[in-house]
Amino acid sequence: MNSKGDTIIPFGKYGRCFTDTFKKLAIVEKAGSGFVVIDRNEKALYNVFIFDNGPDDFSEGYFRIVKDGRIGYMDSTFSIKVQPKYGGAYPFKNGLAQVTDSCKTVTYGEHSVWVSDHWYYINKAGIKVKN
Repeated sequence: MNSKGDTIIPFGKYGRCFTDTFKKLAIVEKAGSGFVVIDRNEKALYNVFIFDNGPDDFSEGYFRIVKDGRIGYMDSTFSIKVQPKYGGAYPFKNGLAQVTDSCKTVTYGEHSVWVSDHWYYINKAGIKVKN
C-alpha cells in the first residue's frame, strides 16, 4: 500500500517478499522466475542468487545477483557494487570474494559445486587483488 492506503501490489501476487520497505527496489519470489529484484514498476531487473533454497544471504553487506547467467554483487541499498560478469562467485569474507570468469557446475545428488582452474579474489570494488 502507498501512504494514502491505496493497494499498489495486491496481497498474494508474489509468493514471498524479502524486503520490508519497498522504496526503490524489492526482493520478491516471482512464479516462474525465482527470487528477483524488482523496481517500483514491478519490472524484474536481476535474479537473486539462490543459496540453500532461498535468496542469497547478505555477507559483509553484499548479496549475489544474476543477470544473463553471470554473477555480481548488490548491497543492502540495492546499489550494484560489482556488475554481474562472473561464471562463479562466492560470498565476501574478510573483504574478499573468490570468483572465476568461467567454470563448470558439477552436481552430486541434490548438491552442486563449481569447478574451475582459474579462481581469483576481488575486493568489494570488484578489483582483482590476488590469485
